[in-house]
Amino acid sequence: MRYSKFVAGITLATFSGLASAGLVIDSINVEMVSTSFSARNMAESNEENYAAALNAFQSSEGAVCSEDLQALEDVSYRGTCGGGKRNYGALYTITGSLTGGAEFQFGLDWGRGGFTSADSTDAAVDYFNEDIWWSKNWNNSDVKSYVLADTGDFSLTLLGFEGCCDGINSAQYRTWKTPQISLFSQGGPQVPVGNTSEWATLEVNAVPVPGSLPLMAVGALILWRRRQS
Repeated sequence: MRYSKFVAGITLATFSGLASAGLVIDSINVEMVSTSFSARNMAESNEENYAAALNAFQSSEGAVCSEDLQALEDVSYRGTCGGGKRNYGALYTITGSLTGGAEFQFGLDWGRGGFTSADSTDAAVDYFNEDIWWSKNWNNSDVKSYVLADTGDFSLTLLGFEGCCDGINSAQYRTWKTPQISLFSQGGPQVPVGNTSEWATLEVNAVPVPGSLPLMAVGALILWRRRQS
């Protein structure tokens, strides 16, 4: 009986850790390609503009460089893929799961505009028809925010184009446990005040999947019994 209680306690504690994780990032991938395409001054809806820009990225004649990142921090075309400093496109795909809410901030160098989008319910496609350069300063007005709430599994994408200078791209996030009632309004993303975590670098932090929990419990039991003998 002592053994079963011990295993149950381990399993419950592990499940509790998963339940309170908030934001879990499974992967961050970036694809980069040489292209002169510009996403500026596109005239259709945000969704149609995004689809057209993604098609232009995917149909580019340049070779695509794909890299899995541990963190979205100080990423550049030259530093990540060995490309030049001009005329490239970048597609970031971030996958994970979320319980509660999270606000992402993106520091970008996209002189030819770009987009952020997610596959979760009610998520918006944000279109940036401007020359973006955050100057490595999180207080810069060019820093872009994106909010998700109570989504479960999600995939978040960033697609942007740069014509000059190959600047640094980074991301950070903060979370809260209470989901938002309204994701977006005319005033922009609605984020609870005084109920958020500290800003942190966006990085892969996946935890063991639930299927591995029984093995973890058995391993802990074996170790405990050895210590008792």
